[in-house]
Amino acid sequence: MSKIQISNFKNSVGDHQKEIVKIMQQLSRVHGMDQVWSDWVEICAITLARLDQSKFDTRESRYLDIVKKYKKEELHLFVIAFASLVKAFDHYVEQGEIQDVLGQIYMAMNMGNDRTGQFFTPFDVSLLMARITITPGTLQSIEQWGFMSMSEPTCGAGGMVIASARAVQESGYNYQKQLHVGVCQPSWNVNHAASNVFSC
Repeated sequence: MSKIQISNFKNSVGDHQKEIVKIMQQLSRVHGMDQVWSDWVEICAITLARLDQSKFDTRESRYLDIVKKYKKEELHLFVIAFASLVKAFDHYVEQGEIQDVLGQIYMAMNMGNDRTGQFFTPFDVSLLMARITITPGTLQSIEQWGFMSMSEPTCGAGGMVIASARAVQESGYNYQKQLHVGVCQPSWNVNHAASNVFSC
């Protein structure tokens, strides 16, 4: 990304997202940005997954492996970043919007890597594609069966799924109950980001 694109992303994110970027940059001075981001999104995913007790011991063990790399003060910053993430999601929900919060943060930190096949689709483009795809014809399955299904084989951090949820909501349906999505993402780093997005 060019410096202008990075600047535009940074100017487009809200205060809660800016707080997360600031914390990630602060922690990256010691641990490196890729490691900090990866650890943070995984810790958040594990925290959100605690409702599912079926793999509690495995997740708890992984959580403890991650956190032992950090000092107490650094872990406190992760907690503040997680709280800011929840506040960012809440902010958009209160406005009646669904946004790609983590995708915006990821790009604001210039972490996209086209050499590994990671390409960021701007949310407005994802939303346009979702609005074109989710038509009265595709919504008929909700009327017929009570839900519609969607497959996203390269979900990344979930931007297209988020846009589809918003398009379903704009059509007057409850995406939380009436949109069933099957996703696939080979990168664990991005997979944990998607888990966070889909949980909030």
